[in-house]
Amino acid sequence: MYLDVVGQPREGRKGKKITWADSYGSTHDLDFVFEYGGSSTQLGRPVAFIESAWRRYTKHSKNKAQEIQGAILPIADKYYIECPFKGAILAGEFTEPSLKQLANCGFHVLYIPYSNIVSAFSQSGIDMSFDESTSEVLLSQKVSAIENISQEQLLSIKKIIIDSNRDDITTFINILEGKISKSLKKVVITPLYGNNYEFNSLSDAKNFISGYNIQHSATENYVFNNFLIYVVYMNDDHIKAEFSSSTAAINFLNAVIV
Repeated sequence: MYLDVVGQPREGRKGKKITWADSYGSTHDLDFVFEYGGSSTQLGRPVAFIESAWRRYTKHSKNKAQEIQGAILPIADKYYIECPFKGAILAGEFTEPSLKQLANCGFHVLYIPYSNIVSAFSQSGIDMSFDESTSEVLLSQKVSAIENISQEQLLSIKKIIIDSNRDDITTFINILEGKISKSLKKVVITPLYGNNYEFNSLSDAKNFISGYNIQHSATENYVFNNFLIYVVYMNDDHIKAEFSSSTAAINFLNAVIV
């Protein structure tokens, strides 16, 4: 497993941005991507996409949530075979509806409130609190204090933030590990046979279904349609697919990560 981090150079890609394309060819810049089979010189298969964001005011939180969705969801749809983890690490002020919006779209969210950040800095001797009434002069002084923070203070702040949010961090990590751990539970394959029947009305179609003998098991007079394949992992992730040829079905199974 390889973790690609924005801002860090990597031979396997150009520049310091992490850019992935969706099914429509649109590119999206991301913050963190876990890759199965990846290395510093070679791109792997994405099994986790994680975005991070800071917002001071709640009035911007919903827009940021939508931005995160717009970046990750199209790529996750493209790489559906990988069943990728969709995550967001948020800090500052985010409304409950914005957090729920992400959760409803399948995101796992680690949220660190603004008050926790302020408290961590305060315990290390730095007042980083501010709002819309803070003067530019005072804000500049606070920024300067943060920019000149010592390594010792930085480590202290980091520890305080981790300790005060340990349960949420642990939960997030456990879910992430469970998602990227591809342990196969079962593969269900259903060969589908049948002839096509066309009707000009819904009533005719319903009458056909009502009178159809579903107990008929012989396939001699029926045409093979496709393989219905259902792959289930131990973490309950699943992939559904249909293929009309043996070659396509086998190629799909060869692409499944285990």
